[in-house]
Amino acid sequence: MKHILLVEDDAASLEALTIFLEGENFKVTSVTDGEKGFHLALEGGYDLIILDWGLPSMNGLEICQGLRARGIAVPVIMLTGRKSEVDRVLGLECGADDYIVKPFILREVLARIHAVLRRAGPGTSRGTEGPKASDPTTTLGGARGLTVGHVIAGRYEILEELGRGGMGRVYRARDREILEDVALKILNPEIADDETAMERFRNELKTARRISHRNVCRVYDLTRAGGTYFLTMEYLPGEDLKRLIKDKGRLPVTAAANIGGQVADGLAEAHRAGIVHRDLKPQNIMIDREGRATILDFGIARLAQATGLTHSGTLVGTPHYMSPEQADGLHTDFRTDIYALGVILFEMLAGRLPFDADTAAAVLRKHRMEPAPDPRDVDPQIPDALSRTVLRCLQKVPADRFQSAEEVSRILAPLAGAS
Repeated sequence: MKHILLVEDDAASLEALTIFLEGENFKVTSVTDGEKGFHLALEGGYDLIILDWGLPSMNGLEICQGLRARGIAVPVIMLTGRKSEVDRVLGLECGADDYIVKPFILREVLARIHAVLRRAGPGTSRGTEGPKASDPTTTLGGARGLTVGHVIAGRYEILEELGRGGMGRVYRARDREILEDVALKILNPEIADDETAMERFRNELKTARRISHRNVCRVYDLTRAGGTYFLTMEYLPGEDLKRLIKDKGRLPVTAAANIGGQVADGLAEAHRAGIVHRDLKPQNIMIDREGRATILDFGIARLAQATGLTHSGTLVGTPHYMSPEQADGLHTDFRTDIYALGVILFEMLAGRLPFDADTAAAVLRKHRMEPAPDPRDVDPQIPDALSRTVLRCLQKVPADRFQSAEEVSRILAPLAGAS
């Protein structure tokens, strides 16, 4: 009998789900408080956890993030009464396996539970032994992920997990053919199963593969193995820009201008090829030991859009870095990336985001309605030319921003070399 932990503070939903699931031969442990649910989840022994988004003391997103940060891979389904696409994207990015929007149909809930459990396979609850590296039945895109030493397609040996998100997990792998390390992104099954979206993605990758620029991560191939798609890409040692900002706080003006200029150079090359990133953020920018900045994941946001991760097929991106037109679900072009670059420049200079709030919806409202703060209000020593550059990138109307990434690069170049 499968054991489900249900964390839901709405009494009617809690009672209805509990009665229904017990009638479907599940064992159910239910709680109404988020923090209590989190501690129960840490104790382990559950085959599935169902979390409401809004909970007392600790919300569902925080619980899911806390579990994944501790390496607990038990499948998670998020419940939300809010119909915001952003909430669903955030839930997937934090490591949830699926989401359900209220009011729900009980039979749909059951179908999604069975689908998640099938993808996860046996042995996902905390404290159980995972598959051996040689186990050929390992589910590549499942909740467990891959073990060190697992070989994919007879060629790529898994060395370590680098990260995970709504699109899938990323690993460092050894290419046994050329004896070099590559980054390998396993696409989640619900994404890879959409053949129409995958065909669009293939077409965009054909263009992305032609980009050869020191500030853009090279994409090598899209491969299928055992019914699972995975991308092989250039492996970039170092740390992402988000971690760098978190560790150092505000970056020196020259460092911020240098990194920003490199990102602008990479964007310019991609835009010339007709590719818009649409989800540019510090987590997608790697910084190596020599200070080289490299943009990751061109084309991934388009895949998220095509596979319906955004429900309406229009809202793509991460709330804190989304342009006003993205927040409104309108047409986006290369100027959306320029807006995101402005957010990143502000964050590097100020050590904080220009727009922040308790909910994703409130963040998006600020992007649409509130004027961008001047970074010189945080540090008056920031050069006026740099401050004006940030503010122009952050204009609400695309026509008021820079009309090419090259323009941004030309302004940042002398600032990166300033004393």
